[in-house]
Amino acid sequence: MIRSVENTKKLTFTFFIALILFMNQFDLLAQSEKKYSSLMEFVVDKGVLTIGSTGENFPYTHYDAINGKWEGLDVDLANILGQEIGVKINFVKAGEKALISGVATGEFNIAMSGIKRTISHTLISGMTRAYAFNSNEEIAILLPSFEKEFLQYLNTFLEDLENKGELENLRNKWIRG
Repeated sequence: MIRSVENTKKLTFTFFIALILFMNQFDLLAQSEKKYSSLMEFVVDKGVLTIGSTGENFPYTHYDAINGKWEGLDVDLANILGQEIGVKINFVKAGEKALISGVATGEFNIAMSGIKRTISHTLISGMTRAYAFNSNEEIAILLPSFEKEFLQYLNTFLEDLENKGELENLRNKWIRG
């Protein structure tokens, strides 16, 4: 009985968060002066992709506060993505729980921090295909759930990197190296 109540509370909380995020999503692209039809158009126009990350999940992301530098598999992957679409990358440090809400509210365009692909994450946000694995858990990029065009672009980008062997090189450098 207690387990059932706990599960019901978790599902209710997840549903509530999903509902709030769903309602907020329609205002994201209208927050700036210019109207954008997609997140990709917004990012390219602004010239910067803002990425939320904890900076505390090595080997995926690590923020060195002494020298102000980011490093890790996700950082290298983000830099390749930035070169691909011709924009600068701006990592923003945030707590783990703030990553989903930050993506939903537009504080970040996407989140990368060794984020596990879970059922609750996929219910309330968009997630790419896995680009790495951690103890049989899939690691993916988190983005607003309504951004189907950008999701498709990111999945194609990851698939191309996989086919070229570049993702394997990154995994070898950061995870197996």
